[in-house]
Amino acid sequence: MNFLLNKIVNINALNLIGVFRNNDGDSFFLLKVKKKKSQLDIIEKFVFSDIESLKSKLDSKVPSVLLFDGKGVLNKKIGLKSETDTEWLKNLDYKSIHYTSYNTQECQFLSFCRATVLDELIALFYKNEIQIIDFYIGGLTAVLVNNLLDKSKLLSNETFLEFDNNTLSTISKPDSERKTENYTIGTTLISNFELPLYGAAINFYVNQSSIVKSQSILIDSEEVIYKKAFEKLGIIILVGFFCLLLASYGLIQYLNYKNATLNLENSYSNKAYSVINDLELQKEKKLKILAETGFSSKEFISFYCYKLTKSIPYVIHFSYLEVYPIKKEIKKTEKVEFDYKIILLKGNTPDETVFNDWIDSLKNEKWLQKLEIVSIKRDKQNISYFELKITIKDV
Repeated sequence: MNFLLNKIVNINALNLIGVFRNNDGDSFFLLKVKKKKSQLDIIEKFVFSDIESLKSKLDSKVPSVLLFDGKGVLNKKIGLKSETDTEWLKNLDYKSIHYTSYNTQECQFLSFCRATVLDELIALFYKNEIQIIDFYIGGLTAVLVNNLLDKSKLLSNETFLEFDNNTLSTISKPDSERKTENYTIGTTLISNFELPLYGAAINFYVNQSSIVKSQSILIDSEEVIYKKAFEKLGIIILVGFFCLLLASYGLIQYLNYKNATLNLENSYSNKAYSVINDLELQKEKKLKILAETGFSSKEFISFYCYKLTKSIPYVIHFSYLEVYPIKKEIKKTEKVEFDYKIILLKGNTPDETVFNDWIDSLKNEKWLQKLEIVSIKRDKQNISYFELKITIKDV
C-alpha cells in the first residue's frame, strides 16, 4: 500500500511514531522526516510519556506511520529448511496476530503481537484524531538502515540484530538491564528507539520486498489518498479558475474591440451583416455541440466518479467503470455518438447485504435518475459479480 500511496499522492513529509511498551507503561517516540529527491532527511525527533504531548507536536496535514514494540511483542527466527520451524509457521493463526517479517534466502524473522493489542492502540490514536496510514511490529525495519551504518550488530528498540556479511543472521533480546545506543544518520544522532522508525520511513518510500507485514481493517489508506488528491485538485481548480478568469477578461476586451470594428464596417458596407450572421450561426452550432456532448451539464464527469467511489463500501470492488458509453459501433462515415446519461459499472462483493444497502443508498442520490441491475451472479466461493446501468439527471 505504501508503494501505491507514493504513486498516486506525492507524500514528501512523514511522521514516524514509535510506541514502546514496558511494565512502566508506554513511551512515545516521534521522528519527523522529509524526502528530497532520493535523500531522506530527519527534521525533528522527540520523546514523550503520554499521547497528549505527542499530539501537540504533530502536524495534522502530515500522515503518520506507527511502529509498536516492547511488552507483548515476540520475535522468532524461522529456518526455512527446518521442518519444525516450517510446521510452526504453517500452523500460525494469522487472523489472531499482527506481524512484520524480514525474509532472507535461508530464514524468516518474525515480530508479532496479538491483533487486539495493536487494534486497541490504533483506536486510541484515532480517538485522539491522529491519522495512522500504516504500521510495523517490532524493530526489524532497522535492518534497512544497516546498509548505511554497515554494523555487525544493531540495537533496535531493545532487540539485538546481528549480521553476517550484511545479512541478518540472529535476533535476540538483551539482558534485563535496559540498554541504549546512538547511531549517526547523516549529521543527526538517533537512539536505538528511533533507528527502526527511520527504517520504517525507508520502507515507506522504497517498499522493500524483503519486508512483509499484516494489514489492519482499522486503517483506511484510501481516505488519505482521496483527501490529498482532492486537496491538490482543489488547488488546481482554483488556479485554473483564475487563469480562465484572466483569459476571459482578455477575450472580452478582444471581442469588444472586434465588435466595435464590425459596427464601424457595418455603417459602410452591407457585408458586415453577413459576417455577423455567420458568427451567430457558428455560435449556435458550438452551443449545440456542447449540449450534445454533455458539457453543458452543471456537473463534470469527475463529480459522478467521485460520488460513486466515495459511496462504495470497502467490501465492494469495482472492476469496470465506463462513463458516457458509445451508443453504437464506430464507423468512419458516421459521427461518433455517446450516451451522455449512462454510466456502466461492474464489480464484485462477498457480502450481498452490504451490496443491497449500497444500492439503496445510491437510489437516494439526487443526481441519479434510474439504477438498473443488468446482471448479478454468484460463484462457488459466494462472491457476487454484478453489472449496473446508471442513468443520471441534469444532462
